[in-house]
Formats: sequence, structure tokens, C-alpha cells
Amino acid sequence: DAAAQRAAPSDVIEPRDVEVDGVVADRLFHAVHRPTGLQALLRQYLPDEAELFENELAILQTGVAACPYVVTLYAAFADNTCKYALLEHAAGGDLFHRVRSAPGGRLHVE
Repeated sequence: DAAAQRAAPSDVIEPRDVEVDGVVADRLFHAVHRPTGLQALLRQYLPDEAELFENELAILQTGVAACPYVVTLYAAFADNTCKYALLEHAAGGDLFHRVRSAPGGRLHVE
């Protein structure tokens, strides 16, 4: 169900447990958390995007994450060259396109 899909796995997500199985867009990959089968998106941040990475994590870790139009942050990690955010897979597309196609260009939260 939708609530279960938004919920993060109960265990800490280790990078070795995340399998990339497709490219969605530039530096955005479809991924699966192998132990739970959770479908997610893996966003890659290049070294010159360190500030963007930190800002986006700060936003996603605040109360804004409770909004139904903001994806859930499942995990964040780094390797020797890049940083990564494992995010909820938003099957409905991105927020920009939803707002643009909504009546009057506004979304209504119930």
C-alpha cells in the first residue's frame, strides 16, 4: 500500500544493499534495496554539488518530509568521488509537472 511504500526500511540502509537497476535521468537511477525489495531512486551529486547535497538533505530531514508532495529520504552516503541520496520513488512524476498540470497551477493538500 502507499503508506508502506513511503515508510523507510526499519534497518539502517547500507550502500552495499542498494542495487542500481536502471537510469531515470542524468545522475538519477532507479534502485532497489535488496533486503526489503523497496523501490527507490538514487540521486548522485558530483563533488562541486556538495553544498546542494547538504541543503537538500537539510530540507528533507525537516518537517517538510511529512508533506505528501515531498519524497522521503531513506539514506545518504558517499564514496571517494560522489555523494548519494536514496529517495522515495515518486511514480507520479516530479512536483513541477504536477503543479503545472493542476487546475490554476495549484495543488490542494487535504
